Amino acid sequence: MDLATGSDSLMRALTGVSPKEFRLILPDFGRELERDKEERYDKGIRDGTRQRRSGGGYKGKIRTDAQRLFFILLYFKTYPTFEVLGFFFGMRKKNARRNVNKLAPILEKALGSKTLLPARDARNLSKLLKEIPELTNLLADGTERPVQRKKCYAEQKEDYSGKKKRHTKKNVLITDEDRKILYLSSTKGGRNHDYAMLKEEIPPDTFPKGICVWDDLGFLGMEKGYPDVNVIMPKKKPRGGELTPEEKAWNRTVSSFRVRVEHAIGGIKRFGIVSQVFRNRSAWLCDIAMNICSGLWNLILVRD
Repeated sequence: MDLATGSDSLMRALTGVSPKEFRLILPDFGRELERDKEERYDKGIRDGTRQRRSGGGYKGKIRTDAQRLFFILLYFKTYPTFEVLGFFFGMRKKNARRNVNKLAPILEKALGSKTLLPARDARNLSKLLKEIPELTNLLADGTERPVQRKKCYAEQKEDYSGKKKRHTKKNVLITDEDRKILYLSSTKGGRNHDYAMLKEEIPPDTFPKGICVWDDLGFLGMEKGYPDVNVIMPKKKPRGGELTPEEKAWNRTVSSFRVRVEHAIGGIKRFGIVSQVFRNRSAWLCDIAMNICSGLWNLILVRD
């Protein structure tokens, strides 16, 4: 199959992106590959560990930029084991792992060079919001993804989600009305509360005064902690009581608008690496996987 002009449905099934979207990020991915190659060569010269000239040595099974991009996108979309991934590309398990660890940061940089990645801290989020003064509504939500249970009890406790009744990693994200992901928090254990994570990373002065932030009940208390923000959330059912018909109608209104952030989360989780049980042992990959999949979702929105 021609990676750049193949079947749209097959390409999406294998990589999560269409041939057009693939072609859009391929040049940036190639430039980041070349930059990484030069940096590793210069480091080898400085450290005295480089024995060959640039371009020397074994060429590997995946040789072109398009093949490398297809390789890492296939891994993120289908999330096979390294044994299966290596079988498909004619390489050993350890080489498949090595290629994933090498190419994932390069894909992240390529998406960043096209400004598709969400902000990861308050300073960048504040800068982004100032660049879009017409933005009046933001939507916030927390999302969890399953991980393998750790052997250490303290790590088990940190990851255990009482809500999901399993071990998870959690992120808080903020989107606009068009479902674009503007902010992605750091990755934490599933026991952490949505509002506590937001409050820890985003100070109140990050948001423009008067902007509307649509939340669910996981952000109870935000209206007090962020007094300059117009916090909109559903009414909580009183203990031992019932919601009035007016309150139920309000909740339906809020939910019908907040479904946009749910669609964004669903878009991210079309990639198997953030929807299946995360098997990798690398904490850094657990975090950037969510960042990369958010960037890929933003890419898909741009193309749509």
